[in-house]
Amino acid sequence: MLLEKLKDGIKFTNNEKETARYILENLDKVPGMSSAELARAAFTSKAAVVRLSQKLGLTGYQEFRLKLVEKINQKNRLSPLQGKCPSATALSMWIRTMWETEH
Repeated sequence: MLLEKLKDGIKFTNNEKETARYILENLDKVPGMSSAELARAAFTSKAAVVRLSQKLGLTGYQEFRLKLVEKINQKNRLSPLQGKCPSATALSMWIRTMWETEH
């Protein structure tokens, strides 16, 4: 839901939209950034970063970072199940082959 809200940008100011765009394009970097670092990278203010976090229904940037890491980890866990991981594809092919040889 968090990533979808960032993508939708409903009722975001222009600064918040730019910050959201930066976050979505740099999901690997943002969890390690402070609000000041994110503000500099997105060409906005620290206050705008905090307001964006609050607009997303969170208490502030710290909670935003925790939720973002949670969503990234969840997405990474689901990727193999969605066939995006070569090992999952190989496993599924192996299971299909074994099933076909037994039936």
